[in-house]
Amino acid sequence: MTIPLPPHVESPTVDVQPGPGVDVSSLGPALERLRAHAGTSLSWADRLEVRLVRNGHPAMPTALLADAFLTIGSRLIRARGIAADPEEAIDRVCDRLCGKFDIVPRQRDRFTADG
Repeated sequence: MTIPLPPHVESPTVDVQPGPGVDVSSLGPALERLRAHAGTSLSWADRLEVRLVRNGHPAMPTALLADAFLTIGSRLIRARGIAADPEEAIDRVCDRLCGKFDIVPRQRDRFTADG
């Protein structure tokens, strides 16, 4: 499902793909949180794709894995976040994406510079 963002916010295209065992009707707050991240801390990206799947790990049988791909120009950055609830999984994966991209601030400036 593609989440449309408000027209006044320049943000990446956000695509969420729920996997097996993920109840789409329970993802409302998590999707709103993802939209907020896309509009603020990840607004310099072109596209954000997140796959949500249930993790079958014995220690966390109800955990949700968020697998994210962030596209900036021709570059692709990938991160994963796992948590007991969808909102926390989204927060973790978005924080990891920001952390990975902040490692190379000169490249970020080059991608976001005008002209």
